[in-house]
Amino acid sequence: MQQGSITSMRLPPQLREQLDEAAHRLNRPKNWIISEALKKYLHRDDEAAFAAQMREESLRAAKEDAEFWDQELWERNIDTTGWV
Repeated sequence: MQQGSITSMRLPPQLREQLDEAAHRLNRPKNWIISEALKKYLHRDDEAAFAAQMREESLRAAKEDAEFWDQELWERNIDTTGWV
């Protein structure tokens, strides 16, 4: 069994009830549910930061390559599909 560190936290009563219900429904320990939720949140946060960085790089490259730069036009037409 993999060992981890212990962290305590306060949960609002409604969230605690939802956690208890999910643990029972999924037949999983509460710490597993919390760990999985935290992993997903952090992954999504990393993806959002990466997308923002790529958007800035794209904007910088477009400005450098264009004789006539129109940021409003760029903002309307940028395709960020799959960035997040």
